[in-house]
Amino acid sequence: MPWSPSAGEEARLLRGAIGPFAREKAPESPKSGYFATRQYEGGSARVVRKGPCQYASEPESRHPCAVRHARGSPTCRWSFIDQTGKPLFAGDFDEAYGFHEGLAAVRQDRGGKWGFVDARGQLVIPAVFDEVTSFSEGWALVRSATWSGYIDRSGAQRLKANFYASESYHEGLAVQALGKSGYVFVGRDGKQAVPGVFAKASEFRKGVAHVLLQDLRTVAYINRAGKQLTNIMLPAERGAWNRYALGVLRADRGK
Repeated sequence: MPWSPSAGEEARLLRGAIGPFAREKAPESPKSGYFATRQYEGGSARVVRKGPCQYASEPESRHPCAVRHARGSPTCRWSFIDQTGKPLFAGDFDEAYGFHEGLAAVRQDRGGKWGFVDARGQLVIPAVFDEVTSFSEGWALVRSATWSGYIDRSGAQRLKANFYASESYHEGLAVQALGKSGYVFVGRDGKQAVPGVFAKASEFRKGVAHVLLQDLRTVAYINRAGKQLTNIMLPAERGAWNRYALGVLRADRGK
C-alpha cells in the first residue's frame, strides 16, 4: 500500500523525518588513510589515494576533493576499494560513479568518453559516451554525438530520450521534461503513464512521488494513478521549492 501521512504530520514530512523519503541508516564509511573518500555503494567505495589534487567546475558529487587546489595540481584519480580497504582492482580513473547493479560508470581521462566497468575492472560497455548516469532498474541514460537515450546492461539501445530532459527509472517510471510546460512520468515505452503535468517532479519511491503543482505553491504526494495523497502549501518566497526538495533529498540519502 502506498504510504500516506496522517493529520498533523506535515512538518515532520518536510523535515524528512517520516514517509517514503525518511532518513535511513547511512552506509558505512570507507577506512581512513586516503586523500578523499566516498561512502560504500554496493560493497565498494570510491577513493583517492594520492593528493592534493585539483578538480574543475563539475559537481562535487563527481569529484572527491573537498577543496579546490591551486591550478597546476594533478587532477584527482578515482579508484575502488572493498569493505576491507583493499583495492577492488588495479587502475584508476579521472572520473567514476559508484557501482550500481554491478556496473560503474568511468572516464579514463579528462575530456575522454564514458563507459562502464564491472567489479573486476573490465570495461564491459565501451567508452563511447559523452555523458552517462548510473544504472537503475537495468537501464542507464547516456548521450553520445549520434544518440541519446537509455541502454541496457549489454550496451544495447532500448529507448531514445533527451538526456537533459530525462531522469533514471524508478519503480518502472521516469521523470521527463516537456520543455517549458512542465514534467511528466513515463513508462518503459516512453509514453506518459501517470496523469498530470507538474511544475517539478521527483522519482517514485514506495509507490509515491512528490511534485510541485502548476500553481508553484502546492507540493503534493501522488500515487501512480496521479491521485493526491496529501498536499502542502509552500511559503510564498523565492527558492521555497528548492529548500523543500533538498531537505527531502538529504533525508532520502541519509545525509
